[in-house]
Amino acid sequence: MRVVICGAGIAGLTLANRLSALGVEVVMLERSRGPRLHGYMIDFFGPGYDTAEAMGLLPAIKDVAYRIEEANLVDDRGRRRAAVRPSQFADGPLLDVMRPDLLHSTVRRLIFGEESNFLHYLGFHTAAFTFVDPELHATVTGRFCLTDSVDRQMGLYALRDGRVAVFAVHRTPDPGLPDDAQKAVHEAYSGLKWVVPQVLQACPPAGEMYYDQVAQIVMPSWSKGRVALLGDACYAVSLIAGQGASLGMAGAYVLADQLASAPTIDEALAGYERLWRPVAEEKQKVGRSGTRWFLPASTWQLLVRRVVLRAARLPFIDRVISETLAGKSSALIVDLHRAGTRWRAEAQREGIR
Repeated sequence: MRVVICGAGIAGLTLANRLSALGVEVVMLERSRGPRLHGYMIDFFGPGYDTAEAMGLLPAIKDVAYRIEEANLVDDRGRRRAAVRPSQFADGPLLDVMRPDLLHSTVRRLIFGEESNFLHYLGFHTAAFTFVDPELHATVTGRFCLTDSVDRQMGLYALRDGRVAVFAVHRTPDPGLPDDAQKAVHEAYSGLKWVVPQVLQACPPAGEMYYDQVAQIVMPSWSKGRVALLGDACYAVSLIAGQGASLGMAGAYVLADQLASAPTIDEALAGYERLWRPVAEEKQKVGRSGTRWFLPASTWQLLVRRVVLRAARLPFIDRVISETLAGKSSALIVDLHRAGTRWRAEAQREGIR
């Protein structure tokens, strides 16, 4: 079997790695010269963590991960109003890593139609960029700081190379992207205080920053003929739901397992969607239901969010809030890995691949 993979994103690379390990011939196509430089930090846990562990990739990921013990919501003077530990929302180990970009699939457009047919806009735009500022780097080192604000929010964290990373999100009814992203960022966040004016002065031109709408991709089918979509191309969950990179890796693992073990390609693609669609759709549902609290639209919602985050430290309540914000856990990857190990052992005894 020969598999052609279009796109060397995290899902595509995972699929290539896994298929190669299973003895499948892989051709990888990527038009970019190298990894994109812009993006934001993600919490990497759940099925993606299980996938990385099953593939033996955890040591490499841990080498580039950051330790974010606490995320702080801060007022206009930088004082903490509420805090939360990212590990509270992970059912198991968690790593914080930088993610360069979200994927807009050319293959999806060519085979399935225009992106607008499948895009579900969630009402936000987001931006991310990095810059050098030693004083600000020292201020945010060791913590993830977020403005405790209505309709717009800016987050800051320190990178190990001395740069400061910025993550920003704001409400807007218009899903269309601006012609000038730098101008849009200045207009959206100019009223915020603390260190935000300092950050806006360092905001780079549009071509040197990440700017996109916050949306999900919802498709009636993930495959057509022998073409199958993967990761954000068919089930983008959005930054509100999180776990996009984790779900992309895990979905690639499931697809590779099906391609290697199913009797036919049609059965493999059907099995992939049957197994993985419920997991992805559950995370998308969590993302849609979380838009109200991800970025409060009023002062009273802001106050409620503070109370909820403070309560998240209490026993039992932390578990309820975790499932509400992050969704249910899935043991599918662990089960597939165990089944795959047994399958390969039996194949070796029978003298087949």
